[in-house]
Amino acid sequence: ITPADILAIKGPTAVQEYIVNEVQDVYRLQGVKINDKHFEIIVRQMMRKVEIDEPGDTRFLEQQVVDKQEFMEENDRIWGKKVVVDSGDSQNLQPGQIVTARKLRDENSMLKRRDLKPVEVRDAIPATSTQILQGITRAALGTSSFMSAASFQETTKVFE
Repeated sequence: ITPADILAIKGPTAVQEYIVNEVQDVYRLQGVKINDKHFEIIVRQMMRKVEIDEPGDTRFLEQQVVDKQEFMEENDRIWGKKVVVDSGDSQNLQPGQIVTARKLRDENSMLKRRDLKPVEVRDAIPATSTQILQGITRAALGTSSFMSAASFQETTKVFE
């Protein structure tokens, strides 16, 4: 059974425990004792990316691989917002535009006072994703830290 299978079946916590335990077993066989936290940090880096399943109304693309933090920030950005379906008689809002509830309320109030057609909206849809497990080399090279990438492997690629 592969770590990817464990991730798909049991989830991120189970695969993290599995990898840490397997690596620790190798070191223990050699008589080397290393605190789990060191391996947990590495495994966390290996699991910091997600693949976009459905982009919803976010700026992501389907099958795009992004940092988990970036994914959560983008979903937080559109949370509670509305997507204009029909701009009605509004000169300020366009179909597909993402707006706050306050901006929508202000625009519709102005339109109603003038007996014009109000803006129609729907709730903004957040992106969905699947956790991915990167290899240690890809995780190190894919970091935003120049020093981390340069100090690992393939140093010439980092400097090119």
